[in-house]
Amino acid sequence: MYTVNNVFKYLFLIAVFPLFTSAVSWGQQTATVEGKVINEATGEHLPGVNIRLIDSSRGTVTDRDGDYSLTVPAGDAELQFSYIGFESTTESLTGLSAGEVVTLNVSLTSSYISGSEVVVTGTRSGGRSNLESAVPIDVISVEDLDIQAPQVDVNQLLTYVAPSFQSNRQSAADESEHNAPASLRGMGPDQLLVLINGKRRHTSSVINLLGGKRGTVGTDMSVIPTASIDRIEILRDGAAAQYGSDAIAGVINIILKEGTGLLTASATAGGYKAGDGETAKVNANYGFELGEEGYVNVTGSFTNREPTNRTGDHDLHVYIPGFAYPFDDNPEEVRAEDNSEIQERGKTRDDFKFHIGDAGMQIASTFVNGAVPVGNQGTEVYFFGGLSNKQGTGFPFRRLPVDGGNVPEIYPHGFQPLTKSSITDKSLTAGIRGEFRGWEIDFSNSFGSNAFDFRVTNSVNATLGASSPTAFDVGGFSFSQNVTGLTFAKYFDQALSGINVALGSEFRVDNYGINAGDEPSYRNYGIVDSVASNGLVVGQTDTLGRTGGSQGYPGFRPSDEISATRTNIAAFADVEVNLTQDFLVAGATRFERYSDFGNTLNGKLSARYLFGEYLTLRGAINTGFRAPSLHQVYYNKVSSDFNDNNRLVQIGTFNNNSRPADLLGIPDLKEETSINYSAGFALRPFKNLSLTTDFYQIDVEDRIILTSEFNVNELPADIAAELRDYGVSAANFFTNAIDTRTRGVDIVATYNHPFSNDHQLNFSLGANFNEVKVQGAVETSPQLEEQADLYLQSWDRLRLEEGDPQSKISATLQYDIGPLSAMVRGVRFGEVSLNTGGAFGEAQTYSAKFVTDLSLTYGVTDELDFTVGGNNIFDIYPDEHVYANSYFNVFKYPPSQHGFNGAYYFTKLTLNIN
Repeated sequence: MYTVNNVFKYLFLIAVFPLFTSAVSWGQQTATVEGKVINEATGEHLPGVNIRLIDSSRGTVTDRDGDYSLTVPAGDAELQFSYIGFESTTESLTGLSAGEVVTLNVSLTSSYISGSEVVVTGTRSGGRSNLESAVPIDVISVEDLDIQAPQVDVNQLLTYVAPSFQSNRQSAADESEHNAPASLRGMGPDQLLVLINGKRRHTSSVINLLGGKRGTVGTDMSVIPTASIDRIEILRDGAAAQYGSDAIAGVINIILKEGTGLLTASATAGGYKAGDGETAKVNANYGFELGEEGYVNVTGSFTNREPTNRTGDHDLHVYIPGFAYPFDDNPEEVRAEDNSEIQERGKTRDDFKFHIGDAGMQIASTFVNGAVPVGNQGTEVYFFGGLSNKQGTGFPFRRLPVDGGNVPEIYPHGFQPLTKSSITDKSLTAGIRGEFRGWEIDFSNSFGSNAFDFRVTNSVNATLGASSPTAFDVGGFSFSQNVTGLTFAKYFDQALSGINVALGSEFRVDNYGINAGDEPSYRNYGIVDSVASNGLVVGQTDTLGRTGGSQGYPGFRPSDEISATRTNIAAFADVEVNLTQDFLVAGATRFERYSDFGNTLNGKLSARYLFGEYLTLRGAINTGFRAPSLHQVYYNKVSSDFNDNNRLVQIGTFNNNSRPADLLGIPDLKEETSINYSAGFALRPFKNLSLTTDFYQIDVEDRIILTSEFNVNELPADIAAELRDYGVSAANFFTNAIDTRTRGVDIVATYNHPFSNDHQLNFSLGANFNEVKVQGAVETSPQLEEQADLYLQSWDRLRLEEGDPQSKISATLQYDIGPLSAMVRGVRFGEVSLNTGGAFGEAQTYSAKFVTDLSLTYGVTDELDFTVGGNNIFDIYPDEHVYANSYFNVFKYPPSQHGFNGAYYFTKLTLNIN
């Protein structure tokens, strides 16, 4: 039987077996190459240069003095030297004798642009310069960012350095508080594909039901330690024809470190100017040789982030029994009376406050990346993966003393529930790659899982009265993915100016599950059967009129439990034809068959022309798709919420295979489809300066949304009667209901200049201008024509179209003077428009904000760096909510743009030891 444990056992054996055979395979016939790598223009040594033995897994990095040492097989060897901002170079050595020590010093030349690095995302030709690719690709070196940047996780790092990327932490948003969704070019989190070392990564088990990306499922990148990452490649173009589902907006490929012999460790501490949100982070990375030619690179990381509180100056008198609600007359007079009442009770105002802000979070992660050669034909077995756990504390709405969900005997002043998450994430990829008759062959298996266990504390089930527990297990979710892939690629150098052909296939198995909570977390003990005189049950009666289940987040019922599996098989081919040295044309096609909704066929055509070394023109057109996530197909839950009349009612989110969905004519979910157009250029007017501009349009048909709640009482009588049997008075669903069009432009400019006096200047400017619009009418069900406006409420439409910044401009300046490095970054987050109050709120535009980061790094010794700095150093906050959007002034700021916590200051120590 297919189980998680069996998968890990088999993959572990695949990965570990070569450890016992590598030494025998390679023997002891090796030589040593050592030397120093310097900046050709300044003579300055270069630390952190990647050095790879071509056609093998061997490699290393230079130390703080630019020195390196690498063991290579006797005979002939080719070494590749690469470094961000410099031209890569290859050095050949011939006739090396066993035991020989050879000195090879290398000078690297500053590249025409910072970012002419070889990229592997978006091509199967073995990599090409990102300026010479047919589609836009950003290359972000994480090593320097991890030392200098104030941000501590991948999502926040990319938000500040990649203008088209956006990730916002949510507040009082149930599961979404514990898993910040991320997006590219204003699209959904589930329209962005994430890869690790070129292999598909599993998504989170969480579906975002509240907050800015309602109804979507994203990939949790926060558990990937920044210390484990060598670089991140962002492909800003549709790539479903190459990589499959989800790649409508683009692809993020996270490349893990491979270096050996260098221990890097760091410790970070920081906090907000407001006095909360203290953050501590420690991580370490080390690579060691495996056998004669293999390597293992291991990273460990732990982050503790305390919660923040940015609640508004709300009407505190609502929390004191016997006092009026905030919409009464003269709230200021009542508030003054409350102050004395609070003091008489021996309390302070803080005892009655909401807590609204970032959730507290502890993240422990371990990642590994390794490879070992087998045989003598450049074949290697590789493996990588990670294990992490997140422990989160979130803050749902506070319950008032007079609320129907409170038990005054337990909480005489009301209470604010706490949501407690435990999220376990596992991943392991193992594979073998090598060459056979000129074909590069790669066979791999990737398994990943994400399990979300949820608890609620400081809560109550009001229908149990004073005997109610205050802590509940409310259940949780799980998602797992297993991908087996086989790829063949060959470069024909005699055809035209070179043709690369790649063929392959993948088989994927996905599983999604919901687990029920304990009985008090979901049951309403006041509901009893109504029995007629003949003994038949004729209905149910609420004998208490109180809210059942755990307050803050009611548990999943046994009827909500599910374990659903889907399989799909894919076949793909892509060809890159160099018609001349300057003219590249590429095409790709991919066929996939899903076990639940059928087949899809997609294609991509791109081209690039080089006008010397100064100008590149490029463009692409592709079709894409996104399969509905299993979460969207099978998520179902009955819970309590407020309706448009501010009455607490039972609302059912029913999956598409349910009887309610069938009654209301909700069709089975099908794939979203897209057409993506892009055109742009890369300009290099003179040495060290580059400018790229890329325009795009993304049309998505049959986009999946989560509807608003349909009132059962407004449905036809026969349908309403059957739905009431589920104990609900309202229902919502996932459905393919809208078409959208996204248009925009990305602009990236870079300049770097080395000075002869040990100084270095690097400058980058990036901008994204983006517009999202719903196209045409919303597709509705005939049974719901009378409530058609509930498919996409005006506030949901506003959030979809204008909830992300419609422009973002980022400028970074770094200046190095010997051991001192200064970095200053300014980011302008464009305006957004939201209505966070829903039916009780109003559309509000929040103005653009300019945020400044600053850090100073000093090399105390060759091994130790000391960094101080801050994010948002001028303490810029978003515009405040208007009263209608604030829930009686509870929410002061929107969870958008650059966050709502103000200035953050930090200090960091980084240690590098060879």
